[in-house]
Parts: sequence; C-alpha cells; structure tokens
Amino acid sequence: MKKVIIINGHGAPMMSMDNKRILEDVKAQLQDVEIVTLAELYPDFKIDVEKEQTRLLAADLIVFEYPIWWYSAPSILKKYVEDVFAMGFAFGPGGDKLKGKKFIDSFTCGAPEKNYLPGASGEDIEKMALPMKATCWLCGIEYLGQVGTYGSMYYGLDTQEELDAVNAKMDDHAAKLINLIKSVCHGN
Repeated sequence: MKKVIIINGHGAPMMSMDNKRILEDVKAQLQDVEIVTLAELYPDFKIDVEKEQTRLLAADLIVFEYPIWWYSAPSILKKYVEDVFAMGFAFGPGGDKLKGKKFIDSFTCGAPEKNYLPGASGEDIEKMALPMKATCWLCGIEYLGQVGTYGSMYYGLDTQEELDAVNAKMDDHAAKLINLIKSVCHGN
C-alpha cells in the first residue's frame, strides 16, 4: 500500500463525534494510514514545520479531514497550510517538494445540504472547496476530489432515529473515503 497520511484539521477533536467516527472507521479498515490530529499536537498553533514537511514528503496520498466551520476549514488547518506549504517547499522557486503527490479533501458540514445551495449561504459547497483545489494546483498536487457529508451535527438530536441517521451518514462517508483511498493505493 502507498503511504497515506490523514491530517485531522478539526479545531476541537475532543468534542467531535462525526469526524471522530469517520477517522475511527478509516483506522479500523486501513491500519497503515497515519492520522495526524493537529489540535492535539499543536494546541498553541506553533506548528513544527520541519516535522510536518517531513511527514508530507514521506506520503504518497494526503487526506485532509475536517468540519466546515463558517464556510471554511478550521483555523488550525488553515495555519497548517500557511506554515507547512511554504514558499520554497511547496511552491515558488525550488518549491516542488509536493509535486506529484495526490490529495483527497474530506469534510463534514453540520447543517443540512439545503444550507449550502446557492441562495442559502450564497455559494454551494463546490465553490467553498476552491481554496483546497487552488492550493493543490499551486503546489503541483493532484486533486482527486472530495468526500463531503451534510447534516452531520449531533447536537440537538431528540430521538434514537435521528442519532441513527447521522451515524449512518458518517459510516457512509467513511466507506466512501476508504474506497477512494483504496482505489488510489491499489491503482484502480
């Protein structure tokens, strides 16, 4: 299997139920995947750039797993990209170290899909994913697409049926992500 690294960009992973469930499913089925939880490693936002760049250099496939917060990635993930995907490393003169790597964007949205349609939030989720796509383009990384799930919020659920429905969505998200990772790693 190719080397896979998942960057967990949840800003409060100890409170996460949806992203935690997805990552647990992935880890159970793909034991060789390295999961890096940024908020646990860098609660002060002082990212060890050299260490993280070394991780990325060793990876064939990079996956970002995170919740959409305020129509974007959480600040810890943005800080990671700003610091680690530095000029001279990921782009610009001499910045070709990530060229040819593969990337999957995996995210959850607490609100239902209708909240992300044009006219609701103003932009659809495809347009909100453009910063990740543009980052990949700038760095010569092959953007393989996204796995996104709407309605992942556990807060305020009143019935077991509602809880079961959200759990099923997270299991489905994890299955899609696992299948995409496997297809990349096995050349399908």
